[in-house]
Amino acid sequence: MNITITVPDIGEDKFPIIEILAAAGDSVAKEDGIVLLESDKASMEVPAPADGVIEQLSVQVGDSVGTGDVIGVLIGDSAKASADSAEAATSTAVTGAEKTTEKAAEKTPETIADTAPPTTSAVPAANIDEAAFRAAHASPSIRKLARELGADLGKIKGSGRKNRITEVDVKQYVKGILSGSSAAHTAGFAAGAGIPAVPAQDFSKFGAVEENPLSKINKLTGEHMTRCWLNIPHVTQFDEADITDIELFRKSLKAEAEKLGIRVTMLSFLMKAVASGLKAFPRFNASLSA
Repeated sequence: MNITITVPDIGEDKFPIIEILAAAGDSVAKEDGIVLLESDKASMEVPAPADGVIEQLSVQVGDSVGTGDVIGVLIGDSAKASADSAEAATSTAVTGAEKTTEKAAEKTPETIADTAPPTTSAVPAANIDEAAFRAAHASPSIRKLARELGADLGKIKGSGRKNRITEVDVKQYVKGILSGSSAAHTAGFAAGAGIPAVPAQDFSKFGAVEENPLSKINKLTGEHMTRCWLNIPHVTQFDEADITDIELFRKSLKAEAEKLGIRVTMLSFLMKAVASGLKAFPRFNASLSA
């Protein structure tokens, strides 16, 4: 059976395709990446809706696509597709039954805290980073739940497959907000940038100027690096160590590594040393919270 490959809910904007991960004739499994998009926050894959073989792709690198856009056709495994459909239908029926039961049940204070209705939204809608919200890896139902609870998906770390945000993740985030811990941490972090802005410069007075637009990832990377620079002490430490024995050992592994198609560099030993040091002194592997 033919299955249309569409872009899942990625928000209202369209994002450019930066890489084609599969071609016509390729066999793919459900959730395998078909194309790679550059979103506001990071790169994200458009997954295959089922197991099967790609019949055709109607997009190419550079095209911009948005929620619901068709990017190709998949010849699916009919048996597996039927099973997936049945599973999805069962899940929808169970979810509907649970919601009906919840509405009929008497609302206790604990129930109200767990469900967190819109009237007790933990985070005002104005405080939600819409760009990060759209880029978050979450299903339409989870996005709707997050909107109802006032939760910013951009600040929630997903625990599901491929870091997908689940209902449990959203509720735990809301509970943290209600306890005041997340709010205090957010307020403290935002206050770290209290420095005067850099004055604007007219570079044209020095000669011809060429302007090139930054990608969304470039812009957000710059913002994140600025926050890190303002909030994290940067220290350069120089030490000397005799690595004669390590270097001899590294070179002795060269022939065996080449057979495996890999390279053994000094970085491997440095990472091992850092990991061992952090285990021995866990205080260095910690962060401060408000």
